[in-house]
Amino acid sequence: MKKIIITLITVLALSISAFAQSGTAGDVTWKIEDSTLTISGKGAIPDYNGGMSSPIEFAPWYKYRSSIYRGVLEIGVTRIGCCTFYGCYNLTSVTIPNSVTSIGGGAFLCCSALPSIILPNDIISIESITFSDCKSLASITLPKTITSIGREAFWYCENLNLITNFNPVPIAINPDVFGGVNKSACTLEVPINSVSAYQNADVWKEFNIVGVEVGVEELPMTNDELRVYPNPTSGKVYIETESKIKVYNQQGQFLQETFGNQIDLSDYPKGIYLLQVNGRLRKVVKQ
Repeated sequence: MKKIIITLITVLALSISAFAQSGTAGDVTWKIEDSTLTISGKGAIPDYNGGMSSPIEFAPWYKYRSSIYRGVLEIGVTRIGCCTFYGCYNLTSVTIPNSVTSIGGGAFLCCSALPSIILPNDIISIESITFSDCKSLASITLPKTITSIGREAFWYCENLNLITNFNPVPIAINPDVFGGVNKSACTLEVPINSVSAYQNADVWKEFNIVGVEVGVEELPMTNDELRVYPNPTSGKVYIETESKIKVYNQQGQFLQETFGNQIDLSDYPKGIYLLQVNGRLRKVVKQ
């Protein structure tokens, strides 16, 4: 009987340790709680190699990757280091603050459940294999500040069907950046005055290019926490608190308004929408 009790206590202790972990990594601190990995502090998340070179270096939370469903980077984090979320195969959402300016190679490598990513306006570079093998990734929003995208950054993101690129000038990229992506079936939204430039740019010209009005990316996006779920969605979107909700399309055109804690986007086409709640904006992807 005593052995059984000791065993149960050991199993319980291991279970608790697997779901409530914390520590430091360089200039940042991290914790895993309620399936959420939160990274805070002022500075860059260290670079790791994910076991792809010697000596092997994994992020300290890598051993708990199966329990990570959400990532939250708080204001002050300046860089998502190499292999930060590598192998987090249950990761479905990431909050990236405007303080982040670069994303390291393999940062989201093999995050096979991640459905979409919206990058803030201050990010200037995406390194090699950053989103490689993110098989569920359906949409990506690139800010106009992006100046470089590394090789195989979106390699075999085979379900990618929407790229919104706010950069008015198509940057030069290697053909393997989108290797394995069905480009002709993927919509590339670019500033309406830049359609011709993208139609004549290597690699970019292989996508289904659509022009959109410039300006939506300049709308103020809040950095504080406002839970909007599910995101992406196929219809209904829920808000964590009852409030007045306004919906705008990607061009900033008002679509509807309601009061409550949910909004239905079922009647709208696939794309990116803005929800305004109590003066705060959140982008939502409609699949």
